[in-house]
Amino acid sequence: MPVRLPITGGEDTGSNRLWDATDMDAVVIDQQFHKHYPQFNVPYSSPPDVITALRYIDIGPGDNTIGIRGSAKSVGGNNFTLWIESWGDGRMCDNGCTWLAITPGDRRYRAGEYRIDKQSLRADLPVKFDPEFPVGTNVKVVAWLSGFQMAVGKDWDLSVIAEEPTPDGFKLTALAQHAALHEATISWFAYDTTDRHIQSGCFGATEPAPAGRTFPDRVFKTGQASFSPHFTSIPRVIHGISSLRAGSKGVISLELNKEPVATREGFPWSMASWGASSCKKLGATYVAICDTV
Repeated sequence: MPVRLPITGGEDTGSNRLWDATDMDAVVIDQQFHKHYPQFNVPYSSPPDVITALRYIDIGPGDNTIGIRGSAKSVGGNNFTLWIESWGDGRMCDNGCTWLAITPGDRRYRAGEYRIDKQSLRADLPVKFDPEFPVGTNVKVVAWLSGFQMAVGKDWDLSVIAEEPTPDGFKLTALAQHAALHEATISWFAYDTTDRHIQSGCFGATEPAPAGRTFPDRVFKTGQASFSPHFTSIPRVIHGISSLRAGSKGVISLELNKEPVATREGFPWSMASWGASSCKKLGATYVAICDTV
């Protein structure tokens, strides 16, 4: 099997659904690796590890609970199916995920998912690495939200962060101070910081759409992420939501810009909220992968 860097991609439900269909429990989308990474010309000999991250959330009102999740299923050598689904009382209007796939047996990287299935204001979760993962002391771990379910009546409030990396593992912290959290699924990706192909970071904003106000159009916050050192060629960049706090009216509409247009030096980011969603905080984590060094 050829040695590959992680393959990245993403999809929104908008291009795979009827525009007049507002109530949707799930959208199932086939993801072909070669369409997202043209250099992919030899199938994986065994299923790769695929993780997902929420990038775009637009769910209508519910009376009790709202759940949203993106997940990879039926993973094979050439493709997998991306499930973007909602449950509870919420109505899926349009949602989107990014994803990252790792070559089976590639010891340079690790990825996984962790599920919290109890109501908690804070959860500190020890995650152990495979003993064959040779990360030394240079490991870095990034984390995203790939799904959650919360009760209506309190703020949509959840953040995740990977902390205290060691050669053996790290601590995954999920914080839901102002929310009634039922469950959450967290995706993580670990790599060695001496690998010049990869960089990661985070960005965010408070009050993208202040509480108590509604907007007929999308309200944007923008910024610039910088790579240090600069890459030798233009990298691929994916990002996902790592923290959010929005009003409790049963509507949540938040978006990170799709497919950031990167240069060797960095990329511009934007985030938006609209309609009756009152966004108080939105944070994101990104991974940039350069095919040449």
